[in-house]
Amino acid sequence: MLKLFRRIRQELIQKNNLKKYLLYAIGEIVLVVLGILIALNINNRNEVRKAEKVERQYLISLKEEFKQNLIEVDRVLGVCSAIAKSTTKLADWTGPNVINISEEEVALEIAHTFASPPKYLPSPGVLNDLISSGNLNKLGNARLRGLIQEWLVYKQEVQEEEEELWRHRWDVMDIVNRKMSFRKLVSDIGAQGHNRETSFKADNTEILKDRYFENLLFFYNIVLNGLNDNHYQKLKNNIESILHEIELQLEET
Repeated sequence: MLKLFRRIRQELIQKNNLKKYLLYAIGEIVLVVLGILIALNINNRNEVRKAEKVERQYLISLKEEFKQNLIEVDRVLGVCSAIAKSTTKLADWTGPNVINISEEEVALEIAHTFASPPKYLPSPGVLNDLISSGNLNKLGNARLRGLIQEWLVYKQEVQEEEEELWRHRWDVMDIVNRKMSFRKLVSDIGAQGHNRETSFKADNTEILKDRYFENLLFFYNIVLNGLNDNHYQKLKNNIESILHEIELQLEET
């Protein structure tokens, strides 16, 4: 093809046909430019396909990660609800007169209240990689990016509220340590290997008559219910929205 163009150009020069030569030269330039544009278009389309493939893989990985995050938030919601049930029961029992409440019942609710504090532990992998590598903008869905940014904010709020809950938990634990016999409490809940009776005279229901215990339990319960009903639930709603948006995006690609 190049030899043909060269021969035509030489013939036009030899015939001293300047007008035809100029038209030929312009046509040759146009063909070269068109060839470059076509090559660039093909290259751009290849790059777009590569970017779409990378984005789709990120979406699939994020979907799996946030499915696990949803399982985790359901777990802490369950833990929080169980603790709130026990703290509410203990609060209902407090007062100057403790009637028909056994030490075994008190021991069981105390154990439920303080045995397993909630701690949200999301999956750290794919999203951290996206953020640290600066590739979060590779997600073309602006709404999805916004939801992920919201999740990061909500996660931070949850961590701060969990720390607040822990502080109130230790306040209540402090008075429990002072007012109750843990050896008797362990014996009352029937823990294996730790059922040796205390030599001290102790009635673990007496803590229910303590107003300071009631106050600390009250504030602990407020933070607990706020964490459960507001922060964890808001986080769950956000994760469900993220998963929905990812599903829509995967259907389009």
